[in-house]
Amino acid sequence: MDYNGVLKRAKERLAPHCMVCKECNGITCRGKVPGVGVPPLRI
Repeated sequence: MDYNGVLKRAKERLAPHCMVCKECNGITCRGKVPGVGVPPLRI
């Protein structure tokens, strides 16, 4: 399995909560998955 196959499989399994973005920074999925997309605590 190549990298594109891995991404395709991940999109199938993690949908609709995770969009399997190229950069997992939590901007696209904010508010959909607990723990993902939550801004870091600033103390």
